[in-house]
Amino acid sequence: MGLTLRQAADLCGASRSTIHRALKSGKLSGNRLDDGAWDIDPSELARVFPWDISEPVQRDNSGQGREGASEREAVLVVKVEMLEHQLERERDTIADLRKRLDRAEDRVLALTSQTLPPAPELTQTRRRWWPF
Repeated sequence: MGLTLRQAADLCGASRSTIHRALKSGKLSGNRLDDGAWDIDPSELARVFPWDISEPVQRDNSGQGREGASEREAVLVVKVEMLEHQLERERDTIADLRKRLDRAEDRVLALTSQTLPPAPELTQTRRRWWPF
């Protein structure tokens, strides 16, 4: 009797979806039972996903092994750094746009505060429809 998908994942420290993808792609061989469960030979699992039997892999609540957790933490650190860099760029952009807006307002105020020469008054003449 072989291992189920869950047992294989627990044994080698990979997730169930990783084992399942390996089975579907043909990287790992296993038999499908009548009830739809997988039967995976332990030696076949060790060939594709070698594991150290002297130190069992401990899982956290998300189903990832310790290696997966540290890898996930590294990815999160990189994402945080990228987001901080993006935030700094956005702040610089906002500061630049505020300066531009202030300069534009100053120009508008300078143009509107100039005294314009008085417009000539138009004499109102009555326009007739008939030239009589």
